[in-house]
Amino acid sequence: MLVLIKINDDSKYKNMVDILDEMHICGIKLYAIIDISEPEKQLISTALANAK
Repeated sequence: MLVLIKINDDSKYKNMVDILDEMHICGIKLYAIIDISEPEKQLISTALANAK
């Protein structure tokens, strides 16, 4: 399994550490930290706006 980790601009350093801890706990040996795309950022913004 390959896990793609995409960090949002609003994420804190602790969020990244927590994700990496989870990769270790779950035994995920193959993961990649990649940039989040603009459509994904818009999708997150829309989801957050609709949640209110």
